[in-house]
Amino acid sequence: MTMVSSAPVVRTFTPTRAPGVVLAIVAAVTAVSSALADPSHGADRILPLALLVVRTTTQLAALGTIGTLVLVLCLPGGPASPAAAAVIRSAAAWAGWWTLLLTAMFAAEALDPATAVAHGGLGPDSGELDARLRWLLAGVVLAAATRILARSVRGVVDAWIVLGVAAAGLIPATVTGHAEGSGPFWLITSALALHVLSVCVWAGALLAIVMHARGLWSAGVGPATVGRFSKVALACYAGVVAFGVATVFTQSTLGELFDSPTHLTLLAGKVAILLVLGVAGVTQRRVVLPRLATRGPAVLVLVAAAELVLMSTALGLAVTLTHTA
Repeated sequence: MTMVSSAPVVRTFTPTRAPGVVLAIVAAVTAVSSALADPSHGADRILPLALLVVRTTTQLAALGTIGTLVLVLCLPGGPASPAAAAVIRSAAAWAGWWTLLLTAMFAAEALDPATAVAHGGLGPDSGELDARLRWLLAGVVLAAATRILARSVRGVVDAWIVLGVAAAGLIPATVTGHAEGSGPFWLITSALALHVLSVCVWAGALLAIVMHARGLWSAGVGPATVGRFSKVALACYAGVVAFGVATVFTQSTLGELFDSPTHLTLLAGKVAILLVLGVAGVTQRRVVLPRLATRGPAVLVLVAAAELVLMSTALGLAVTLTHTA
């Protein structure tokens, strides 16, 4: 007689192919918007456009990797949670795309040294192609290590180790993708890396919750997971503000800010979006979270999706700022 287990099977919503779909959509939007902003179609624009698309999707893949790993740690029981297996597979998928895209960025910058040098960066002699490529190669190694290690996460310590490797992987792309500043290299890099890490944890975990909402609620851990993430999001909000201010004033003086109206306008736009996100976060904690257990994730997903749109706008302004600072 064949014995059939009566244990419930938790079916999750997000397959491992979902990160690739999200990245493809973002790549298409980036390419189209860039082409509309600059309608010239000369052959000399192909590699710069490809570099822009690859850099944008690379940042999204890093954000997805780190945010999904944070979601694993927010689950009740961590990696032992019934919903953890799908989330861990998704983190590994994000890391795989991150590795491929960093490799593509490495190749794009090697093929078009002039664009790479013109792009700026924070690293010592970052205008030199060899220095930029060394940073990017380090990023490829760390992203690949994240991909390999993510597949073997079994406990909370494992998840923290992989998250640490992924966080270190942010540094190479950060120092080669932001405008230079007048302050000490170590101070600028530290402030900027912590600012970017805060954004990745906050926005990445929010994206992961939206993508995995059905699976989390099917496993019965949705409200508890979102409650834990809410505390993390509050800390990240404080980090984004604090390290963002530090980054601005290590890259430029107050006088330089007012001497550049475009730069000041973009910065004001980021501040306005951050204030709106703060209000949305307070509303979510007071109104949405208490109703999650009885009304399901629908309202949460809608609010989170709106927040992600605002975050995407802020990230777009940040990309522009990196070319104007």
